Amino acid sequence: PSFITEMGLPVKPKNVKNNLPKQVPERPDAMVIKPLAIPGCVDISFMLHDRKHILMVAVEWRIVGTDNWNNGTYFAELKGILKGLPSRTDVEIRLRSLGRNDLKSIWTTQIPVAVY
Repeated sequence: PSFITEMGLPVKPKNVKNNLPKQVPERPDAMVIKPLAIPGCVDISFMLHDRKHILMVAVEWRIVGTDNWNNGTYFAELKGILKGLPSRTDVEIRLRSLGRNDLKSIWTTQIPVAVY
């Protein structure tokens, strides 16, 4: 490496993943959550206005009236299907963006949905 440096060639430092500054990612918005005609499944879509600081979106759910949130899944795209929900139950769903360096957005407002 010192030979290359002395030749004036740029050397990329080790373990450098990107040049983006640390920034808390924006939370998802314009969420649409629809029950599917498949037991325990709902369709989720949302918008992300600035994706460069977002690696994926986390989804959590809970039965309406309870305090315990359950880890649902993670989406790398702007839509997906959340599976494994209790059938014939009203649940609340919330999302948040996950960014680099363990930075996370705040949770969205929970949205109630009746699961088929």
